[in-house]
Amino acid sequence: MHWLSRLLYSARTLSLKQLPPQNVLKGLARQGVDFADEVLISVQTDINVEGEYAVQWLLATKRSHFVFDSETASEPLCSFTFPETLEFRIIPVVGSGLLQARVEGVWLDLIRFSNRIKYKFDRVLKRFREIQRSEALTPEPVDQQDPHRCPGCGLMLDFIGEVCPKCLNHGAAITRLVTMLRPYWRAAGWMALLLLFGIGLDMAWPLLTRYLVDHVLVASFSAHQQPFAVLTRFSARELLVLIVIGLAAVQIMRGIVNVITTRMASRIGNALTYDIRGKLVRKLEQLDMAYYGKQETGSLVGRVAYDTDAVQSFITQITSGFLLQFLLVIFSFVMMFSLEPGLAFWALLPAPLVIAGAFIYWRYVHPRYQRNWDRSSKQAGILHGILSGIRVVKAFAQEETEYQRFQKASMALRDSRQVLDRTSAFFYPLMAVVFQVGGWIVWYVGGDRVLSTQVTLGTLMAFFGYLSMFYGPLGNLTNLTTWLTQFSTQMHRIFEVLDAPTVLPDAETPVEIGKGRGEIEFKNVSFSYVRGIPVLKNLNFTIRAGERIGIVGRSGSGKTSLINLICRFYDVESGQILLDGTDVRNLSKNDLRSRLAVVLQESFLFCHGALKDNISYGRPSASPEQILTASRLASAHDFIMQHTLAYDSP
Repeated sequence: MHWLSRLLYSARTLSLKQLPPQNVLKGLARQGVDFADEVLISVQTDINVEGEYAVQWLLATKRSHFVFDSETASEPLCSFTFPETLEFRIIPVVGSGLLQARVEGVWLDLIRFSNRIKYKFDRVLKRFREIQRSEALTPEPVDQQDPHRCPGCGLMLDFIGEVCPKCLNHGAAITRLVTMLRPYWRAAGWMALLLLFGIGLDMAWPLLTRYLVDHVLVASFSAHQQPFAVLTRFSARELLVLIVIGLAAVQIMRGIVNVITTRMASRIGNALTYDIRGKLVRKLEQLDMAYYGKQETGSLVGRVAYDTDAVQSFITQITSGFLLQFLLVIFSFVMMFSLEPGLAFWALLPAPLVIAGAFIYWRYVHPRYQRNWDRSSKQAGILHGILSGIRVVKAFAQEETEYQRFQKASMALRDSRQVLDRTSAFFYPLMAVVFQVGGWIVWYVGGDRVLSTQVTLGTLMAFFGYLSMFYGPLGNLTNLTTWLTQFSTQMHRIFEVLDAPTVLPDAETPVEIGKGRGEIEFKNVSFSYVRGIPVLKNLNFTIRAGERIGIVGRSGSGKTSLINLICRFYDVESGQILLDGTDVRNLSKNDLRSRLAVVLQESFLFCHGALKDNISYGRPSASPEQILTASRLASAHDFIMQHTLAYDSP
């Protein structure tokens, strides 16, 4: 199975000139071809034209192309020269694709490949066409790595630039969000100082409790037994009043600190959430139509409206969540160790079980949370599609079909939630028992030492105060992993949008064409939405300035695609689209689209403005006279005037 491991590796590390085995090299030499000097393309496939698992090789020089089978490589299975091959194409079949060549008017199957390596043969097809046109083969980065696959694990991604869910780095989300806090460093610094001050107050009250029990409440109270000389002049009742006042002061100050840090966290979190939502919407407006073709609108809305709440939760976790709990664990253990080192080590006994519980959670529980989220997102997407297209649903009487489709998604969500709840119902009570084990041990060992007068009762009570601070955050460790999983997933969904590449970037130095005439020319334009399935192929025509033309064709023939390409919603795969002799790719998209007037197949009215605002949407500076003229040309004026508020109607 050595060839299979090589193939799996090559699926993620693309190469258009692989070294074939020796028998293929010998067979190539019999054809009078030197591999090192003459071969331009050399790729292997995983199945033969009959669909059976086999290793075959496709090799090409400037003059010819050959197909060899690794088992019988003495002679090529087929070979043709490029002059006698009129053209090449890839056609999709079940689970695989076929690279075909048209020879003497007949399409012949050259080689077959599985969908795993489809991208590689898409690049081969492009290179073959370049060889046919006698163009130089210039290496490109996309020849070395399939952009549709994760460079780390080779997993197929839904779209180029998507964050691989298998290689998701949970720590990276926190690191990147911290860098976005830079404009708020000063407020964050004060918040950190208040956090440490609050922890200091938390460490104080068990010590006051210890003093109260050991030096005030004991029956054998004596002034000379006081550890602080300044307190010897107070009676036991007076010390009781002072200690209670001290405990009250600590709690009141802790409450004030909590109020201040909560308000500061709210202000920083809301400001940062506002910034990120603005960046998301700005980025979504910049992304190309190809991106929206692979994303559900409901999912994108959820990222802006709901996933950004993760930012607020992150700030909250800093002030009263995981960071506070982490610091409490450290400080409380130091205090326990300073009070009674022996008991402190006994308190650590459940720690390995806690770590094991966290590992079990990450391994078995948190994947169920991801599955539940995925089912919920799909259900929301289906519901959004039904409601958005309710007119179509009703027109074709498909209410029952859509209901059943929604119920199927809802049932999947219900089942995933039940599995999650069953797992959680077992896991969390089990972890609660684990934490109680440490308390039971400390009660027995500490109680025995109190009875044998090795430890005072006040020390034991203070120890239990710190023990609750130590075990409390550890008990929330599994909740922390739940939050971290949800937070990292939400933040990566946000960064996935922010980092999504703009496939149609503006030219670095856009061309200015002035007023222009309005002549449009298509030169050898080829285009496809799905790789290997062309919608337009070597299309050539010219629309002269001032001409009025109609484009007629069957559904799917490419009429809308022409408009999409002229508006540069997509880019051509090959060829050029010229506006007044200038390639549209050399124009800024805003400049290009400001020169075009488009009436889309489906009308859309924005609900956040009046009718006049919708009419002047493409030109907000339009005067009322221009708006009236446009509505009359569209035969909409009489209809609009029937409304009570006419052009001001919402």
